[in-house]
Amino acid sequence: YIFRPHVMSHRSWIYHKFAKDPRKLAQVTGKDSMNGMIKKILSLECIDVDVNTGRHSPLFAWMISSGFLSCTGDGALVTMMLVTSFFMCIITYSLNTPERYNYIRVMLLPLRIVVCIGIVLQTNSLTHYISVVVFSTLSILVLIIDFIFGDLFLIWAYRFQCSYKVLDQLPERVFLCSRQGAAHLDDVLGQRLGITTEVIGCAWDSRSSLIADLGGLICELRRPRLPELYALLQEFQENQEDYGFLSVKCFSTDRPNFDSLEQDIPIRDLNRIIENHRRNHPWTWKMVSKRDMKFPEKKGVEMLEMKKQLMKDG
Repeated sequence: YIFRPHVMSHRSWIYHKFAKDPRKLAQVTGKDSMNGMIKKILSLECIDVDVNTGRHSPLFAWMISSGFLSCTGDGALVTMMLVTSFFMCIITYSLNTPERYNYIRVMLLPLRIVVCIGIVLQTNSLTHYISVVVFSTLSILVLIIDFIFGDLFLIWAYRFQCSYKVLDQLPERVFLCSRQGAAHLDDVLGQRLGITTEVIGCAWDSRSSLIADLGGLICELRRPRLPELYALLQEFQENQEDYGFLSVKCFSTDRPNFDSLEQDIPIRDLNRIIENHRRNHPWTWKMVSKRDMKFPEKKGVEMLEMKKQLMKDG
């Protein structure tokens, strides 16, 4: 089964933050400790679409604005710039956590408004200095641009905020989830193609998502569209270079679909599932060599052959 991973960069950042926090790790114990952290991350409200959502700190724009203020040469404006930078740094770094990062702009909004008023009042008293007026105007302009592309975009992007409820769990940290919220997510990423029941074991829903932990990156696995496959084929024919891929190893030659993942499945039923899969997907099995049949699933294949031999002898 071929999927195209869409990296959930922001949720991956939260995952790494939690994984480095001993207090968060202590909350995930017991038999579900391997996947408990992923489930906790997926249950958090977050924006996974890769567009401008205003999540960047206003401190970046303020550094540019403070550079213009320092060029004015006015002592009051420079002092205002230094004091504001000090408080902005403290607030930004103290709130730069997975639980509180959404409050950075809200907490700094009153401070930015007061600073803008202070710059305007001080500039009005120094209108006879052209350099003060020009650089103060540029400083306020930067803050206004940051407000538009930061605070207003943060409100606009709220419709993309969502969480995921884990419905089922596949091997190798792959999860079938139901998305809660972000009704307009497909308007940006495009309508997703349904995934067959042989992979997820149930009917595909418009809010279903297949999410995997790929080497520390949380990704949504989406079926590639036909134009995408044609584009890959055309590029391969032009360059004659192989494409890299990552094997999740969720399925194997002796466990080819969801039904075969059932624990303690009778050997007769498992053999029937494999034969049906061979018959229904001949092109897939033609790409599997004998060497690949034994590696990395060598143990499982050998056990299957041994059980078949015992059944024949019995």
